[in-house]
Amino acid sequence: VIIAVVVALVTVVWALLETIRWKYTITNRRVFVRHGLVSVQEQTARLERVQDVTLRQTLFDRIFGVGRLAIDTAGSEGGALEFKALTEPTHVREILDAAVRQEQQTDV
Repeated sequence: VIIAVVVALVTVVWALLETIRWKYTITNRRVFVRHGLVSVQEQTARLERVQDVTLRQTLFDRIFGVGRLAIDTAGSEGGALEFKALTEPTHVREILDAAVRQEQQTDV
């Protein structure tokens, strides 16, 4: 019983830390991924360069209503940008898709 409580507590704390250390921003021109508590790393990509957005949810993620998005961009050497520990990942993907479509329309 004590082990189960410790495992549950560690899982909750880990999920909270995962949420706190990742910040995501979608503007009308760019998408930003920023993570870290002490040291910070930030990745950005112009919306015009977004080629694919992939939603990933494990069974555990689906049970708790979370997921992650992988954002592939043209000419990206550092790998895909990733939105982790998202609540409502489908809604976030729709927002990103709409921003990308809007950016494509303004370029025409």
